[in-house]
Amino acid sequence: MGNFYKRLFHSAEKPSQEYSDAPLDSPADLPKDLEESAQKNTELLKRKMNDTGDFVDRQLTVSGFRVDFILIEGMFDGLLLTQALLDRISRVKLPAGASAQELYDTLLNEMGLVGDVKETQNSDDVLNFIMSGFSAILVDGK
Repeated sequence: MGNFYKRLFHSAEKPSQEYSDAPLDSPADLPKDLEESAQKNTELLKRKMNDTGDFVDRQLTVSGFRVDFILIEGMFDGLLLTQALLDRISRVKLPAGASAQELYDTLLNEMGLVGDVKETQNSDDVLNFIMSGFSAILVDGK
């Protein structure tokens, strides 16, 4: 039995994988300003949330632009509301050559989005909103 423990502790001393000594970015070290890329912004938010499994990202392409719908599972109340919003957003059709600003304005003004709409360019604000039970919509190019 002594050999078993000796082998167990011996194997615990030698990691089976190579690990980097490079420091991991803490969420506080990551950028605060959002970019024009919905994908980069979503990746930034995921990193700030330490890639938690509760981070939910639904991606749509609307009139050629990527739109990400983000929420925290268990915090956002209303699966049916989410599906209804995604369905409405996915049906938006803009004329060819429309800008990201036109898509953004359409979503903001003509979609009749439920509740208060807050605009921000700050990733920490987005995290505070989604952690408080709200959802976020990120539009590519805006």
